[in-house]
Amino acid sequence: MRNSTLKSRFEDKFIPEPNSGCWIWTGAVWNTTGHVPRGKIVVGRKVQRLAYRVAYELYVGKIAKGLSVCHKCDNPICVNPSHLFLGTSADNMRDKVRKGRAKAGSGYNGKPRSDQITYNQGEANGRSQLTNNQAKLILTSSLPVSKLSEKYGVSRRVINSIKSRRSWKLLSSGDQTCDTRFALI
Repeated sequence: MRNSTLKSRFEDKFIPEPNSGCWIWTGAVWNTTGHVPRGKIVVGRKVQRLAYRVAYELYVGKIAKGLSVCHKCDNPICVNPSHLFLGTSADNMRDKVRKGRAKAGSGYNGKPRSDQITYNQGEANGRSQLTNNQAKLILTSSLPVSKLSEKYGVSRRVINSIKSRRSWKLLSSGDQTCDTRFALI
């Protein structure tokens, strides 16, 4: 395998998925804390690169400096070049917001901004672990954080973020629309 080309090594590391058309990366992945896994491949002498960027360069062409390779399919381990497109970081963030994958209530850099597209908030956010009703119950509960964490199957950090109003800001503690019939507390 020492004399194999990058393209042949690359093609040994994905499986076409017939339903979505994604080419699922089966090689090594980067899995940094807080991020989804992304495929990686060694190029040259020990240089690790993101597999989807290598896919774009192998099958489509050069990536201009400052551009990101974005996924139409929103599958970060997909390396199908027909699912990839070039865009700026801002384009990628707008795509993320348009598809409802953005963190609720935050700006691109984690701080609120008035000049950006509105993010899906609460349970409408694709990454939400709780319903609006559950978040309201947590906000008004007097149970310890550890108990709430166990009951709702989320981390203590999530509970603390709700209680301190860093997340789920769309809720008001005086909101009486909370349906307690299905409460876990």
